[in-house]
Amino acid sequence: MAGLDLVPLCVTFLLCFWEIQYGIVAGVLVSAGLLLYSISRPHIKVSEHGAILLQPSSGLYFPAIEFLCDTVHKRILSVSSLSTVILDCTHVSNIDYTGVMGLSELLRECRHKRISLIFINMQAHVLQVLLAADLEGFCHYSSLEDAENSCEELLCRANEDLFDGRDGILPTSGIIQ
Repeated sequence: MAGLDLVPLCVTFLLCFWEIQYGIVAGVLVSAGLLLYSISRPHIKVSEHGAILLQPSSGLYFPAIEFLCDTVHKRILSVSSLSTVILDCTHVSNIDYTGVMGLSELLRECRHKRISLIFINMQAHVLQVLLAADLEGFCHYSSLEDAENSCEELLCRANEDLFDGRDGILPTSGIIQ
């Protein structure tokens, strides 16, 4: 039994000495409060290796998406030269309307800051919901390796387009030779 599981037990037990009904109601309310807290504040595993990788531990419902957005904002502000944020949705089994709208806003903010937000390992139901929402800039891959390969290809293409000599950065007329 975990330490946190003892809280409703102790509340129920102690209040049952006053009135048994109050003890049962208090135990149920404390249990519900603990359950709602764990749903609204999912554990988010964060790792940094060139990009920030975030892995939430549960579904993205209204309070959880707000917590995820806050976590992403804190990470974006803490790293100066960030170009990619990867959201690993392995454990995300459900998403609601507010979650979709929160991800839409997060995509918009990342695009405004010129940061790529990439989704990986999405379950079929969640992917179907996000594709149906037609989010602007939504990019998903089946694995981290696929996402890394795609990012490398995009960087190579961007460098080739920048330095191919067709569209020079400096004007060609008036250059002193």
